[in-house]
Order: sequence, then structure tokens, then C-alpha cells
Amino acid sequence: KIVSEISEKFKVSIRNVRRKFLDEIKNLEKEKSISIDESKKFQDDIQKITDKSIKDIENITSSKEQEILKV
Repeated sequence: KIVSEISEKFKVSIRNVRRKFLDEIKNLEKEKSISIDESKKFQDDIQKITDKSIKDIENITSSKEQEILKV
């Protein structure tokens, strides 16, 4: 139970960081500092990193839960 709670807190933190950077990219796009194509590419990259990080957390959580259940 505790492992799941900690896992969820980490996932929320990662999503908050993603939101922060997506907002920053959108602001740069509005200011014409970056092009629309660059903006889309950066957003896709951020989403891929977010997905990978969340998947890693889920894998670690799952293995930790299995480890705890064995004891």
C-alpha cells in the first residue's frame, strides 16, 4: 500500500514537470522564439520521456511489491 502511494506521488511529480515544460514551450511558440514544428517536436520528446519515466516507476513498483509479498 505504501509503495503504491509513493509511486503515485512520483508519477504526479513527473506530470507536473511535464506540464511546466509544455507551458514553457507554448510560451516560446507564442513569442515566436521557436517555430510550430520545433514546438511539436519538443512536445513529443517531452511526452516520450514522461511515458518512459512513468513506465519505469511502474516496473520498479511492481518488482518491489513482488519482493515484499515474498517476505
